[in-house]
Amino acid sequence: IRSSGGSPGGSSSSGKSDEETIEKPTEETTTKEEPVKTEWVNPFSDVKTDDWYYEYVKYINEKELMKGISETEFAPNNTVTREMFVTVLYRLEKEPTGAKADFADVPGGTYYENAVGWAVQNGIVYGVSETEFAPDNTITREQMATIIHRYMKFKGLDMSVSENVDVTSYEDFENISDYAKDAFRFACSNGIISGTSETTL
Repeated sequence: IRSSGGSPGGSSSSGKSDEETIEKPTEETTTKEEPVKTEWVNPFSDVKTDDWYYEYVKYINEKELMKGISETEFAPNNTVTREMFVTVLYRLEKEPTGAKADFADVPGGTYYENAVGWAVQNGIVYGVSETEFAPDNTITREQMATIIHRYMKFKGLDMSVSENVDVTSYEDFENISDYAKDAFRFACSNGIISGTSETTL
C-alpha cells in the first residue's frame, strides 16, 4: 500500500482515495512455487518394474528406510537380519536419540548401534540373552511379526484383531512360539503378514 499523504479522513491532495492507491496483487506476487517432486529413478539393476516387490522397494528406498547393498544392487532375495529390521523401524522414526545398546555383540560405531539401543529402550525388541542381541542372525517370521506388533503398540495404534481370519486353521500354527502367537494373529488379520501357502504360515 502506497501512502496517499492526505488526512485521516480519506481524501488525498491528489483527489484519490486510499482505496484507489492500494496496489492489486499480481499473479506474480500471489503464486507460490510448488515444491518440485522428483520421480524416483530406480538405481537397482536387480529390481525390475514387473517384479511383485517393485513398488515396495521403491517406497522404502524413496523414504530412505532401506538402501541397497551397493549403488546398483538391492539384493531382493537376500535374507533380512535382526539388525536390518530394527534399523528400518529406527529410520521410520527419524532416528531419535536414545540409550546405547548394551550387548557384547553390538559394538560401538556400527550403523545399527543406535537403532538397537532405541528399540530395546522402548520395548520393541529384546536380546536373545541378557548379553547378546545376535544382530547378524536372520530374522524369523515370528520374530518379525512380534517386533511389528510391539512397534504398533509403541505408536499407540489400533491393535484390534479381525475375527474373519483364523490363524489356528494353518497346519503349522502350533509350531509358532507362544510369545509370538498373539502377534501372528494381529499381523495376519490386518494383512501385514500372509501365509506362505493356503495351509502354512
